[in-house]
Amino acid sequence: MVSAISLQSKTPTGLEHQLNDFFPELLKFDSTKEMEKSAIYQEIKPEVERILNAVVEENFAPLAQSEPPAVAGGFNIESRNLNAKESPAKVHPPA
Repeated sequence: MVSAISLQSKTPTGLEHQLNDFFPELLKFDSTKEMEKSAIYQEIKPEVERILNAVVEENFAPLAQSEPPAVAGGFNIESRNLNAKESPAKVHPPA
């Protein structure tokens, strides 16, 4: 049975802002340099800087279940070495 996944469109707390009303005006500038010199940008700069400097950490995947790693072995006939490696699929399971 496939379980349902709840997708939320909620903005992470550190990235919430009140800048949406300014976007149409900001789109009128031809360059970042021109925008940064404007009065409108100077007004919103503290909030823009806060968002750009924010670090948000989220947990997108459930924690892996504890099980022994899969091991693959290989024998190099020339050097007579046995190499064992953990399976990447077990170390980093696909999402």
